[in-house]
Amino acid sequence: MARYRHPVTVGLPFEQWPALDQEAWSVANQTGDLLRGSGPAAGWRPKTRRTVRKAYGNWLCYLEQTGQLKDAASVGRRLTAENLTGYIAALRARVSARTAVTQLRSLSQAFLALDPDADRDLLKPAI
Repeated sequence: MARYRHPVTVGLPFEQWPALDQEAWSVANQTGDLLRGSGPAAGWRPKTRRTVRKAYGNWLCYLEQTGQLKDAASVGRRLTAENLTGYIAALRARVSARTAVTQLRSLSQAFLALDPDADRDLLKPAI
């Protein structure tokens, strides 16, 4: 029998990510050749890739549940103080402090790979 998991700890499946995010993830993980460079996440180990993808899926799930998912023109524009504060509160209500910190670190890695121009300074104090 499957164990019930609250939606904040179950991420949005990749197939349900917005097209913009799916494209950014694909580009970030693209392996390059001599003429074109690799994406920022191309050299990650498979476990790191799964962990970061899951954390980003959790973030997207939270944004979808709060109606914030479709409001941004870029991946990094969703990373606002308001969204992050709400996400951290939701994490704290459902998971241990250590798990919340791990999720936030992985989310920071996701933004670094998906949108290097995103203001990740918002995440640093929380981590």
